[in-house]
Amino acid sequence: DLFMLLIWDKFIHAKISFLATLFSPLVIILIGLEVMAGMLDGSRSRMIMPLVYVALVYNFTFSRVKWRHVILGFVFLVVVLAPVTTLFRDAYEDVLVESGASIEGVSSSVKSLSASRAAGQFEIQIIIVIARMSSALEGVVTVYDKVPSQEDYAEGETFFPSAILNFVPRLFWADKPVFLPGREFAQTFWNKGVGKAHATNMEINMVGEAYYNFGWLGLFLAIPLGVILRFFTERVANYSRIEKNFAPRIYFALFVVPAVGVFHYYPANLLRGALFNLLFLSILHHGLPRVLRLRSRYAPDRRLADNPESPQ
Repeated sequence: DLFMLLIWDKFIHAKISFLATLFSPLVIILIGLEVMAGMLDGSRSRMIMPLVYVALVYNFTFSRVKWRHVILGFVFLVVVLAPVTTLFRDAYEDVLVESGASIEGVSSSVKSLSASRAAGQFEIQIIIVIARMSSALEGVVTVYDKVPSQEDYAEGETFFPSAILNFVPRLFWADKPVFLPGREFAQTFWNKGVGKAHATNMEINMVGEAYYNFGWLGLFLAIPLGVILRFFTERVANYSRIEKNFAPRIYFALFVVPAVGVFHYYPANLLRGALFNLLFLSILHHGLPRVLRLRSRYAPDRRLADNPESPQ
């Protein structure tokens, strides 16, 4: 959240003042630090997402990103970034087991990428990444195929009580159990990473997880999640017209609200995301942000909203 806000502020000032400051040394350093934090965590997504955030901020603050650039970026992600970061993660997990997270471990893992064995695995990783792009949809089919014929209904085990435990900070419960549902799904439905301390996570999609827990009745859980998503996206669209620094709202609507791959993380992440973004908005506004009656004040009627010259 803080990284996106800093980049947002820098790009806003670059647009007002001088183009050369758009990617100033400070911005490059911020991007590098964020990517390094992802490398220390051994996380592919944390290494890649800073670049996605920069592209998103550039799109909303400076100039619209063209569709051809989006397509080229997606191809670059699939063919280069994702395979390279996957190879790094696999190499770094061995270091994590032996000595924990460290700069030296990052350095040795990067060196291993230039080894001949890494080059031989690169093409395989591309195929794996492409397969992972459809893993969420594949997960739904796999769950439907195996539940309940091969696997019993979870009956809420991946929903509760683990999701409720996420609300309790580890600061107050040092021995709080660790539950990784994505890793459990990989073991249960794909037989991957069984018995390994560090293994892959596989999605079965929110629909697949709902069916895995409660059968066909579980699919009704998608309705309130859709209502939540629409609630926030409508407000982002309205606030983008009246608020200069709406970066926290964009982040919350795009990366927190739709993050429903695993229900275990969703309720607590939604609350944490709301609190952190409220804090950032309060800092930007030098106090609690004002809540406006957007529907009545800015769009009392769809016809009036479409025709601003109509009498209000």
